[in-house]
Amino acid sequence: MRKCTALLCWSFVLCGVASANILPTAIAPTTALGVTTYSYSLALSVGETLVSGDVFCIAGLVGLTGTPTGPSGSWTESTNTSGGCSINAGTVPGENVAESITWTYTGVNVVGGSALGDISFQSTVSVAGVENDAFGATSTDTVTGDVDANQGELNGPLKSTSPEPASLGLMGGSLIGLGLLSRRWLRRAKN
Repeated sequence: MRKCTALLCWSFVLCGVASANILPTAIAPTTALGVTTYSYSLALSVGETLVSGDVFCIAGLVGLTGTPTGPSGSWTESTNTSGGCSINAGTVPGENVAESITWTYTGVNVVGGSALGDISFQSTVSVAGVENDAFGATSTDTVTGDVDANQGELNGPLKSTSPEPASLGLMGGSLIGLGLLSRRWLRRAKN
């Protein structure tokens, strides 16, 4: 009985793992003239079908500039500069925020186990953070016809967590100036 229960539990776990649908793989970013292009290859998992209306979205982006590109074929891109994806994105609450890009599929059905092509976008931020941005995607289960969704993190433009270099220079110069003034005041106080 215990073996049957364990086997049943593992089958549910494996079915949950198998429902991953559109998976991104990062391509090394390139930088030219102060703009960095971030690119990802998309693949559709076995057991999934891409149908018109399915989406792939990246949220939490910073410094977006230019026009995003999608896989060749029937995809449309839209950018949202004030909010995240319209579907769940990321695995931690609060990741589906800030600027986002949604790629929506509008073509004929594509059966899983397929490469879908590359997507890219440009940012004024040239440093990539590890699992810094969130993604979400939808596709259709080939057997049941149910809509599947997956979400996770991917490498993308690093959100600044430290002061800008110019701010540091101003702050450092101010501290040196205060140090010189305090020395002068100390000398006057001694006299």
